[in-house]
Amino acid sequence: MNCPNCAKSFPDSANFCSRCGRPLKVNPILDENIRWETCEIFWDSVPHWFYKRFKFWVRARGPEGEYRVMESEVLNGTGPAYSEALAEKSFPAHLKAYKRIVDSLLKAGWDQVTADKDTWYHDTFRRRVENK
Repeated sequence: MNCPNCAKSFPDSANFCSRCGRPLKVNPILDENIRWETCEIFWDSVPHWFYKRFKFWVRARGPEGEYRVMESEVLNGTGPAYSEALAEKSFPAHLKAYKRIVDSLLKAGWDQVTADKDTWYHDTFRRRVENK
C-alpha cells in the first residue's frame, strides 16, 4: 500500500503514514479535505573546539512546507546513547532533554504517530492543520 498523499510505501496493516501523517485506511466518515502536518525528532553534532556535543531538534512538514519546530539545549557527547536504558543509567541529561521535547510537542497539540523501535530518540508526530 502507498500513501495517497506522499507515496511512501507501507505494509497493508499500516493505519497512518509515518512521513506525512495521513490516514491510510479509507473511512467514509473521514473528511478528505483534512490536512495534516508531521514532525520528526532528529539529532545533530554541534561544533566545539575540544568537546563533542550534540542537540536534538524537530523538523516539521506541512502544507506550507518544511520548518524547524524546536531544539534542545546543547548536550555533551557524540550523540544520543544507543539505548533508552543506557541513556537512563549513564546519560540522564540526554533522556531528560528528549522527554522535554516530546512533552512540548504533545502540549502543542501534536499526536505521537510512531515510536521508532530501533532508535529511542527518533519519533514521528502529526497534527491537524485547519483549512483556510
